[in-house]
Amino acid sequence: MDEQTASGPAAENWREKRRYIKYHARRLVGRSILPNFRVALIVVAVGTLTGYIAQSYNPAAMGLSERFYVFAMSPSPDVLAYVRDIIGVYLALGPAAITALILIFVLSTFLEAPLEIGAASFFNRQAASSLSDPPLRAREVFAWYLKAQAFLRAFTLKLMVWVVTAAACVLFFAGPVLAFCLIMNDSYDMIMTDAAAASHAWEFLGLVLIFAAAGILLSALLQALIPAPYLLAGDPSLSAFRAIALSARLMRGHKWELLIFRLSFLPWDILVVLTMNIAAMYAMPYMQTCTALYVKRLATDAGLPIPGAYAQLPSESPEENRD
Repeated sequence: MDEQTASGPAAENWREKRRYIKYHARRLVGRSILPNFRVALIVVAVGTLTGYIAQSYNPAAMGLSERFYVFAMSPSPDVLAYVRDIIGVYLALGPAAITALILIFVLSTFLEAPLEIGAASFFNRQAASSLSDPPLRAREVFAWYLKAQAFLRAFTLKLMVWVVTAAACVLFFAGPVLAFCLIMNDSYDMIMTDAAAASHAWEFLGLVLIFAAAGILLSALLQALIPAPYLLAGDPSLSAFRAIALSARLMRGHKWELLIFRLSFLPWDILVVLTMNIAAMYAMPYMQTCTALYVKRLATDAGLPIPGAYAQLPSESPEENRD
């Protein structure tokens, strides 16, 4: 596949490019399967550890679970009462417990953020390597823990992405949840029969649509942030804000393309869940390498001045690579 075909705007050219990226990623992962396995094991282990800490040392977890069960099993769920119950659970904890929750979140982010950028750096270098290069070393994923400035940039980027993700989830799901509760609530019949209440209902549904639209916009923004860890890993001198700005610039006109690309890995995601993360030992390096190759190609096509990791992809076709 030549460079002109790889960067063409037609859908057929994009399908060819996607096939080639996946093919090249499989070869890169296959030539150094043990380092990739170790990186996946490290990432999964740290993610499991932070999840366990957050769940086990969350004093509100039991109360939240009980209230969600009552809310979900109620024949006429009252979402406002449920929100008041959640707020009540946290208020009942007291300042010390709330401070502990914040510290647990900060600790989890401190553990995960440098590792995420370190893994992105590993897969950037793997994507930039040729099949004849010596395999990378898994311990390179810890490099972002060793320098304070790099550590702070990784933490800031993770925190910013987390805030946008949380806002997108709340806004995207708030509308459907509120609409569902409106329909299921006993007051629905009253709303449909009373003209004044029906007017308020239309206002409420309009608010739901506004929430949904805001959620979609934030989801698009979140899609634009996906290359940010790879850009920061490719140039550690970038600030977190600069990495996000470059990521947004890079993804102009490519958000839908990247979404389809990521959805093509859905069978792997299902397999990871069914095997309780065992399949992630291969799936995670494969998908991360594919994403690094995709970001590399976009950065090359856009002419972004990112030093280090963003050389051109090999131009040979899958058929020429089979020898």
